[in-house]
Amino acid sequence: MADDRPGRCWYCGTESLRVDDPPEHIIPEAMGGTLKTDRVCAACNQRAGKDIDAPFMRDWLIAIDRELHSPGGDRMRPRVDATLRDGTPVDLKTGNGPWKATVRASIEGEGEEVTIRASSRAEYEKLLARVRRKVEAEGKEFIEPGEPTEIADSELIVVRTKLDGVIWLRMAAKITLGCLSLALDEEWLDTADAAKYQGWLWDDVPLNEDGSTALGLPGRQSELDRHVLNPPEHLLYFAPLGNGRVGLTIAYFGSIILRAAVGVGNQPPPRKAWRTGPGAPPEETSFDLLLAEAAVKYVDVGEAQ
Repeated sequence: MADDRPGRCWYCGTESLRVDDPPEHIIPEAMGGTLKTDRVCAACNQRAGKDIDAPFMRDWLIAIDRELHSPGGDRMRPRVDATLRDGTPVDLKTGNGPWKATVRASIEGEGEEVTIRASSRAEYEKLLARVRRKVEAEGKEFIEPGEPTEIADSELIVVRTKLDGVIWLRMAAKITLGCLSLALDEEWLDTADAAKYQGWLWDDVPLNEDGSTALGLPGRQSELDRHVLNPPEHLLYFAPLGNGRVGLTIAYFGSIILRAAVGVGNQPPPRKAWRTGPGAPPEETSFDLLLAEAAVKYVDVGEAQ
């Protein structure tokens, strides 16, 4: 692979690179990713951080793993729709250790009856006083309520989440292009596969060739994955698929798997692999060494049994 500049950006395929373009983190730095490429222009680098990295890190599965293995600020906490079994909204604090649910303070209802929800007796009394002042200011009679109903700490919490397959696909496209920039010559940027992955990277609604929405969702681990994944590392590896195609496996924090299949044109399918993060320097290895590592572990497991 030629390393000389100037060249073209691998994310857009058109913009010329500059020697002062900052390196792009192939897996977001905020996830502990340390593998970088210098083949992305500054504009695409900045746009990818805002439009692809940030939404992906707020995804439920990624945000939970990130809190466990690479803690960050509140702005990256997952978006959680959580309630008690009866529908009472709660704020759910996630992280390393037991999750903590707090009833969301609210005053609901109009007319003669209102419902007050609070996380503590003191907060309840404060909200009750606010209702009392409002009623009395309107010249109405305020009838003192009975004792509030307390919720047991063991009350069941219902969490509603969803995976956004478009966000996952765009991140898979970004990582695929980033890894290929470390493994192939620039002529690949003129292929149909390059145009497809660049389209998936930047389109708000990525499409398949038949016009349907293209989605990416985490899948199952293979037998190889089970023997080479080392949580909380991220693992990226190319495996030859035949007929001029290569498969890229993307594992986040040692577990969540995405896969991409790409045509490499006339170039030999790469067999590179990388372990990275959280925060540690990237370790470059190869698909063949991963196979050897898996074989050793498989034998060790068999002997132990």
